[in-house]
Order: sequence, then C-alpha cells, then structure tokens
Amino acid sequence: MWLIRCGIIGRNLAKKIVPYLNDFKKPILTFNDDNQIEENTCPCAFQIRYQGYKGVLMINNDDQDETIQVRPSMKKFTSTISTCLYVCDDGYSGPKLGFLIKQYIMLLSGLNISDEVFIKKQEEYFHEIISMCDDMNIAIKYSLYFDRIDLIYYLLSNNIQFIQSELQILQKKALESVEKLKIPITKSRLAFGVCDP
Repeated sequence: MWLIRCGIIGRNLAKKIVPYLNDFKKPILTFNDDNQIEENTCPCAFQIRYQGYKGVLMINNDDQDETIQVRPSMKKFTSTISTCLYVCDDGYSGPKLGFLIKQYIMLLSGLNISDEVFIKKQEEYFHEIISMCDDMNIAIKYSLYFDRIDLIYYLLSNNIQFIQSELQILQKKALESVEKLKIPITKSRLAFGVCDP
C-alpha cells in the first residue's frame, strides 16, 4: 500500500498502542522460523484517523518519544469531538498471511522460477494441514491465519482435545484453499510504503 500523507509517532507511544491492535487487546502474535511464538512486535507504520487527520504515522527511533507529529497535508477537516487515536483495520505493518495464487505462480513461472519451487511449497502446506490437529504450533498458526483467535486460549492451555472439532473445520478450510491453488506463504507481511518526512 503506498500512501503519501505521513507523520511520525514516538516509539514509546507506538509500543503502548500495540496491545490494543487487532480487535482490542487480542495480542499480535508472530512466529519465528521454527513456528514458535515470538514476543509482540511493534509495527513500523500505522494508518490512523485522529481529530480530522487521516494518513500514516511512521515510527520515530527515539525510544522515549510519546508524541505524534502530523503533516498539514494529513488534515481533512477540523474536529475536536474525539481525542481518540484510531488505527484502521489492518492499518499497521506487520506479519500477515499472504497467499501464492494461480496468477502469481504464472507470473513467477514466466520469470523462470522452476515448478519445483511451487511443488515444494504445496507439499509443505499439505504436511502442515495433515499435522494441524496434532501439532499445537501448527494449530495456533492456522487459527491465526483463519482469524480464529478464540481457539488460541485452548491451544495455549494444551487443551487441544477440547477443540478438535474446530480444528477439523480449519483443516477442511485449508484443504479447500488448496483446491483453489491458494497456498499460504508464512513469511509474508502487510507493508506500507511511505515518503520519508
């Protein structure tokens, strides 16, 4: 996403916002290369609405900064009604499930990416789908991918048997995405392109 209206948000203030992202106090979970849950991370950009201002705030590297600086070009109207800072849905950079779809495969294939690369990705995906009901980390990963944050509590408390039927529904959903040649790419992100103010 490319946006030209950008301001700055202090890193310390941004860290305070993180727990409230993603549907109010549901944590932002990310995975490392071994599919283990990492600590919450702080996005580097936020798409915001604030008192008539609209645009993107980039992180200021000052760890102590708790301010927001907006550009005049971000102002759309004058308002003092609400002093709340709103972060738009999916309005922050960070890990987000991306998919490899037919059109991308065709483009990449045209750029001489070998079919073996795509076949390997698909085989990895099949293996994860099969393991989903038995492997807690994979179950958490796909719960996040399919927006089933509610299942994570049970998974983290090692109560995988309690939600076995829900995991089977996720497994079925994942298999349907394979039929459409829609392969999840786990190391993908929602990125914001901004002009450096």
